[in-house]
Amino acid sequence: MYSMKQMAEGEAIGAVSLSGMQDDTSLSKAAGHLRETIASINALRVSSTTGATTFYPGSHVIRPLSKAEDDPLEIGSVSKALHLMQFFHLGASLLTLTDLSRKTGFPVPTVQRIVDTLIDLGYLARHGRKRAYHISVRSLDLLYRFQMSSDLVRSVWPRLIRFREECGLRCSFCILDGAEIVHLLHVQSRPDPDYRTAHPGRRFLAASSSGGRAMLSLLPDEKVRQILQDSVIDPFTPHTVVDKEAILADIKCARNRGVAFTDRQSVRDELNVAAAVRGVEGHPLGAIVVSAPARTWSIDRLEKDVVPSLLSHSRSATL
Repeated sequence: MYSMKQMAEGEAIGAVSLSGMQDDTSLSKAAGHLRETIASINALRVSSTTGATTFYPGSHVIRPLSKAEDDPLEIGSVSKALHLMQFFHLGASLLTLTDLSRKTGFPVPTVQRIVDTLIDLGYLARHGRKRAYHISVRSLDLLYRFQMSSDLVRSVWPRLIRFREECGLRCSFCILDGAEIVHLLHVQSRPDPDYRTAHPGRRFLAASSSGGRAMLSLLPDEKVRQILQDSVIDPFTPHTVVDKEAILADIKCARNRGVAFTDRQSVRDELNVAAAVRGVEGHPLGAIVVSAPARTWSIDRLEKDVVPSLLSHSRSATL
C-alpha cells in the first residue's frame, strides 16, 4: 500500500508504504492511518530548501587530503573528489562552486571539473533554482552495498529488532572508525519514537558515546590513550565530560562491568547504555546501544531492566 508525498510546489517527491496487512479489516484500518499520516506531512508544505531543525549535528571530522603525491598507486583526482564530498553535511547540504573552492582550497576550475564528473556519475546533483549542488540519492547505493555485504550487520539486525520488542527503547548498532563511532542500524522506540538519531551513517565522538566507550574498553590502554589524544571533545550538552582522564577511568570501569553508560553526553536529555560485540579474538566488532529519555529513566533503572538482556544479545551476535 503506497501514498505519495508532495512538495510545496505540488511535485511528488516520495511515497510512504505499508505492508503486512493480513485481511480486509486490517487493510482498511491501515489505509486510514496512511491517509492521515500523508495529510499531516503534506500540511508541512515541505520545499526542496527546507532545513532540518531538530537534529543534533553529531561529529563531523574532515579527513585531510592525502599528501602522498609521489605514491605511484594513488590517483590524485580520485582523492580530490572524495575529499570534496566530505564537505556536504547537515549544516552545508547545498554548496556552490565558490563554497567548495574555499573549503577544499582547490581552484574553481578544478572544482568545476570534479563536480561535473560526480554529476555524470550520479553522486552529485544540481539544485533546480540555485547555482549550487547537493548529494544525490545514488550515494545511498554505497551504504546499501556496505550493509548487504556485511555478515555482522545481517547477524545483528534481527537481534536488534527482538531487543527493541523486549525493552521498548530505541536500539542501535554502531562500529568504531578511528576516534568516532558510526551508526549503521536503528530501531525506533515504542510507543514514543524519537527520530533525532535515526539515520545510518551518523557519527559521534567515541569518547562521548556509550557505544564508543564500550568498544574502547576492549582495546589496550595504549590504543585507548592514543584515540583520546586524537579526540577534540566539544561540549555537545551542558553535561558533556571533556576531562580525558575521567573518560579513561569510565572506559576502564566499562571493561570490568561489560557495559558503558553515558548520561546526556552527546544528546541532551538522553541516557545510553551499550555493550560491545566481540570478534573471535576479543576485539570489538561493534556495539549495541540502548537510548532512553532522561526524564523517565535513570542509570540505575537501565542497569536493572535493560543490561541483562543487552549483554545476552551482544554476546549472541559475536561472529
